[in-house]
Amino acid sequence: MSKTQVVVVDDSPVVLAMVVETLERAGISALSCDNPIMIAGLLRVHEPQVLILDVDMPGLSGPQAVEILRRNDALANTRVLLFSSRPADELRALARQCGAVDSLPKGDNEALVRVVRQHATQASSARLQRTDCLVFTRDPTLEARLLSSLKLLGRAAEGRGTVGIDRAVRESTATLLVLEDEAFSGGVQRALDRLERRGLLENVQVLVIGERAPGLQTLLRNFSTEALSLALEHRVPTPRTSEGA
Repeated sequence: MSKTQVVVVDDSPVVLAMVVETLERAGISALSCDNPIMIAGLLRVHEPQVLILDVDMPGLSGPQAVEILRRNDALANTRVLLFSSRPADELRALARQCGAVDSLPKGDNEALVRVVRQHATQASSARLQRTDCLVFTRDPTLEARLLSSLKLLGRAAEGRGTVGIDRAVRESTATLLVLEDEAFSGGVQRALDRLERRGLLENVQVLVIGERAPGLQTLLRNFSTEALSLALEHRVPTPRTSEGA
């Protein structure tokens, strides 16, 4: 999945490059920023699971940034880690005081990957519990359009790329699945058949983006928000499992 999992904020270009390289090498997508004033905008655009904040930055310290973001309700979907070379006890105390969930020592790449992965997993699980719509597509542009339209319609939607549909549906409270017809190598019908056999489609509406398919509610790729709204108002029964599947 192409979505940014981590945003790293530090005034040192050298530190930023090291942290992003370490995370990317571990398979964790990361975005760097050297200006704490830009944090709120990055959170709105990228909605990362984890925000790593340097403690000592000119103009706005990490703890000060956390307090401002919390006052503006900008951290509802993101877990904050304070990042510093300060003594471990002092760093943990700062994290508790400002409301960060954890702290990271600079220079310990093993701890960096372990702690970020742990909190990214927890953030992802928490988001699933608040999500009423899951979007599966291989096209990042299509995903962005769908998430934007669903948000305008008041739906709490989460883009999931093309992997892990069974686990995502099982762990979430989603009542709507939006699936790109070309997102699954074996075909969207086969994926739905598998989900139904496992009892994961009870009370779940399915909408397929792409060509029309018998028995499935579909919407063309060049959809408008109005067309999406109309499609969601007309529920169709969850497709029955194909014989012999």
